[in-house]
Amino acid sequence: YMARLFGIDLGLSLLWVILAVGILFYLQYEPQKPFAPVCADLFFSGGTIWTGTDQKAEAVSVKGKHILSVGSYEEVYKTYCPDTTVMVPLKGKMLTPGWIDTHVHGLLGGMDLLSVQLFDCDSFQMMSDRVEAFIQTMAPGEWLVGSGWNQERFLGDEAGILPDRHLIDKVSPNNPVWLCRMDQHQCLANTIALQMANVDLRNPPEVAGGLFQMGDDGLVTGIVKDSAMAVIVQAIPTPSEAKLQQGLQTAMDYFVSQGVTSVNQVVNDIFTDLQKGWDTFEQLYEATEPGRANFDGTRSLYATPYVRTYFAPALALYRDAARLYETKKHLDHNFLRLGAVKGFLDGSLGSYTAKMHEPYLDNIQGGPANNTGMYLTSEEDLYEWIKAADGLGLQVCVHAIGSKAVETLLDTYERIMNEVPKEGRRFRIEHCQHVEPDDIPRLSKLGIIASVQPYHMIDDAIFIERALGKDRFSGAYPFKTLLELGTVLSFGSDWNVAPASPILGIHAAVTRKYQDMEGNWHQFYPPECITVEQGLHAYTTAAAYAEKSEDIKGQITKDYLADLVVIDQVITEINPDDIPKTNVDLTLIDGQIVYKSDSMHIIEPPRW
Repeated sequence: YMARLFGIDLGLSLLWVILAVGILFYLQYEPQKPFAPVCADLFFSGGTIWTGTDQKAEAVSVKGKHILSVGSYEEVYKTYCPDTTVMVPLKGKMLTPGWIDTHVHGLLGGMDLLSVQLFDCDSFQMMSDRVEAFIQTMAPGEWLVGSGWNQERFLGDEAGILPDRHLIDKVSPNNPVWLCRMDQHQCLANTIALQMANVDLRNPPEVAGGLFQMGDDGLVTGIVKDSAMAVIVQAIPTPSEAKLQQGLQTAMDYFVSQGVTSVNQVVNDIFTDLQKGWDTFEQLYEATEPGRANFDGTRSLYATPYVRTYFAPALALYRDAARLYETKKHLDHNFLRLGAVKGFLDGSLGSYTAKMHEPYLDNIQGGPANNTGMYLTSEEDLYEWIKAADGLGLQVCVHAIGSKAVETLLDTYERIMNEVPKEGRRFRIEHCQHVEPDDIPRLSKLGIIASVQPYHMIDDAIFIERALGKDRFSGAYPFKTLLELGTVLSFGSDWNVAPASPILGIHAAVTRKYQDMEGNWHQFYPPECITVEQGLHAYTTAAAYAEKSEDIKGQITKDYLADLVVIDQVITEINPDDIPKTNVDLTLIDGQIVYKSDSMHIIEPPRW
């Protein structure tokens, strides 16, 4: 009626009302700018970028904790904002995904870096002198705990000969001393350490899977092997919390200097039980968390080093590990998580305790006649523990070095897989150093991961012919054959047994070259050499798969975690013999710089 009265069209009136309301909203709220660019935090270009995938890249950018863009320079440059983005000119260097070490003893290694250094000792006298000097820094009665000696690196008539307690007694009459061989499978105790552990020098305890070596005089020599080492370890006082934190942070600093951004921490170290060991890692993570932020709470460009840690307690403690796993689900699992357990089946080649099919050829270490090594875990316990841990959803990783141990472990894995078919379990063989020809194809057939440490080959090659003979070379460290058969091959170091250096690990796997004590170069069984690309994959994509994290790291891909490494040589193009000359220049974890060499130049805008 009103519309007719005033001659106004009702539909047109409603339209004007809607337009008026729209104008009011427009005036009140500023419209969003279309296609606003996302500004990267870091921009990499000007070098070789190895992504770990088939994608070729000229540039990479990072936003927050993740990879933002990967591709051509023009494409990635769209994310560069001069006022906020940090420019990282590679200048011919090489950018790769952060390296993952799938087998370390982090806390033990960190504590070792704070102790006496024995890795380069080439004689009893040098070893004794090092111990004497370090004892001078300690209080009377304080335990000296360390490792690193290797009798195979002693010169002259001492080559291959084990030291004894008298060597240390002379320089440490008042301090108990416990010094492990570099492989951690036999250790040297001085007399006072044996006494404090209540070891009868004439009648030491008999321990399954271990032994106290006896001398010609009918007394303990001080050499203690494998499971028997627990007799001494239980007498060693637990270090203070402050000392443990110092040791672990020292390890973290060392890892990032080598380009390692993630580790698999296998088995608790001798200084702690399961709960204490986990607490040490958790407390350090909490302590370093403030170092990842600025005073105003925003993320900083630099961060206190803390590498991502996949925690794997002892297989025998699978029940405790499962309970701990359930109670720690609130943590940032990208940094610290528990999901695996690690067992021991045999010893090591250097201690002549790796379980072989045939006896060792010499008896230089004074072992039993026709020694074939030893099992550290019975086959019955091995089967029961693996099946139970697997049933609780834990990933199982088991140490097996000798050919007989590898065969036994494969048999056990296969039995359980047949009894309880299941997807996604990813059983691992740790070390997998000596494999019978018929057993090599079984790994790929069963989907077993070979978690190996290439640098062990360098240490073993010095004496392997004496210990095993050339007839057994073809099954030793069969990296190329395993890859050709489709086995997932992941690399690690076993640090502190060997250097946690992927650069040295890749060189070992690619060249299989080593130096004898006179400095001469030799090559161990060249048919098993692999390529540099295969070595890089073993430290990145394959390593991520081995720890069940391949969907978030191990490659330079959009939305993956921004864990990156810059090295000063393009190792895929240089002479492989020159790989050890390569240096790590920059390490990023979570998009933050945790290590930078003096030679690495970056351009920081005012924001940072």
